[in-house]
Amino acid sequence: MAWVKWRWIQLIGCMILLVQSEENYIYNATVTVQVGDNIMLACSTSATYQEKDLRVFWQREQSQGRSSSDVVLTFKQGIITEMNQKDSFRGRVEVFPNELTRGNFSLLLKSVRPADVGQYETIIVPEKNSNRPRCRTQLNVGAPFSKPRVTVEVCTESTWPSEIRCETWGGFPEPLIHWIVGTQAIDSDQVKTNSSTTNGSISVTSILHLWSQEEIPVTCIVENPILRTNESSTQTIHHCEDPAVNLYGLLVLVPILLIQPILVYLFCFSKKKSACRSTQEQAEESTTAPPGGQGSQDNANVTIHLLE
Repeated sequence: MAWVKWRWIQLIGCMILLVQSEENYIYNATVTVQVGDNIMLACSTSATYQEKDLRVFWQREQSQGRSSSDVVLTFKQGIITEMNQKDSFRGRVEVFPNELTRGNFSLLLKSVRPADVGQYETIIVPEKNSNRPRCRTQLNVGAPFSKPRVTVEVCTESTWPSEIRCETWGGFPEPLIHWIVGTQAIDSDQVKTNSSTTNGSISVTSILHLWSQEEIPVTCIVENPILRTNESSTQTIHHCEDPAVNLYGLLVLVPILLIQPILVYLFCFSKKKSACRSTQEQAEESTTAPPGGQGSQDNANVTIHLLE
């Protein structure tokens, strides 16, 4: 029974600590910024502080891909120091020393990069005050993608079906690619998409294979999930026969091509035989008819005899 009570006391204590920890966050927000812009990570309180007693730490929290927190900037006893500061933040972060004792701990991050994505935390540590207020900001970074370039490789006898490529570049983070054929959305499992990253910017190529029995518009849409922007391009796909249809045509055409010479031969043979028969009949007629000269002489003799 005593053990159960002790477990309940521990649970209640943890809940109190959790509530106190959350209450210590005087600012908790999510902000989105485009690559190259400046962003103010806000943090302020109504309290005032003595400069010699004040310590403030700005850091980026540990996340996937990072084994520890990154030091962004440190203020200690009136001095801003870059000790242990992550190299990528050097010369790109700024605070306002005259505002710190007034409770303004905001941090200016300049020329934002894709690698700056993460959760930033400001920890205020007054020497003579047990209360340590904190500010937390989730920084999301995005860069717009180029207008997609859609190209079509028209199908031929050796390339079935048509291959449609959608290419875009220069953006961040990796986009969502949507295809629409006519008015019908294409499932992502019917599309092959590859991406590569250079200096933080992403290039994407998406390939769709399509059989089309008629002219039909095909649209590629590039969606940036952070900036919530879309870019699109449309191309019209022309008629492309299904290989099954072409195969059926070949099955019909091949027998015709094979039979045609035989039919031509039979036709010619028949014509030749008919011509030979006609020639033979003419020859027979010429041999049975009386000679033209003898017949004329007999007729002449008969005529003379009658006159006499």
